[in-house]
Amino acid sequence: MADNRLKLITVFVLLCGVIYAQGVIESSSAGGGGGAVAADITTGLVNHWPMEQDAGTTVTSTGSDEDTLTLVNTPTWTTGSAAVGTRFLDFDAASSEWAWADWTVPASTDDLTIAGWWKGTDGNGDIFFAVHGTSFSASPALAVQSFGSNWRVFIETVLQDSPRISLSVWNHVSITRENGVVTFYINGISVRGWAATGQDFGACFFLLAASAGSAGDDCDGGPANFFDGGIDDVRIYSRALTTTDLAALVAL
Repeated sequence: MADNRLKLITVFVLLCGVIYAQGVIESSSAGGGGGAVAADITTGLVNHWPMEQDAGTTVTSTGSDEDTLTLVNTPTWTTGSAAVGTRFLDFDAASSEWAWADWTVPASTDDLTIAGWWKGTDGNGDIFFAVHGTSFSASPALAVQSFGSNWRVFIETVLQDSPRISLSVWNHVSITRENGVVTFYINGISVRGWAATGQDFGACFFLLAASAGSAGDDCDGGPANFFDGGIDDVRIYSRALTTTDLAALVAL
């Protein structure tokens, strides 16, 4: 009889251990175990142009600002081999194809992130995106450009060289500004950072696949440095994304 009681007690203790362990596992998987912070790609999303249409001359933003992206000279809606989803926009530099949005750019003290997928076919000074100041001068306040085998980043009209790029493949390219420091990322990896001097990036003038060609142009006129290749899933945030957030965008 004593042996049977000992066996029952042993089985009971083992079962309690299994139940406790299962509870710990479930708690950890639910985020209650004190592990790594989960990625957040929704908070602060002011503009998101997913490029999932099959036609049209505008792209509706799903972000909180809802700024429409206007397509100029008919870039091609392309199906297949997209970075995210099933479609992307293909821009032809020879046909001067580009896009713009009347986005209210944050003040110089505000944090932000601009991110998207880029597949360029050459490195002849193609502009991925450009943000122009209130005067819309020929030099952008912020821009990312391919030049030869390198990236070039304009910050407040100062040209900065960055690491090499791979052409004809999708690259996730992003810029963050946090506490006055601008950081450039390629495929979610920080490759260079600069201290900005606090220039206001402007009141509108967000250009995609081109930059301003001359001073005094409006949002919808006078572009140059046209991009040749594909662009997909462009996003603007009112905060600086973390490396965990950016890794989640790359993994979409």
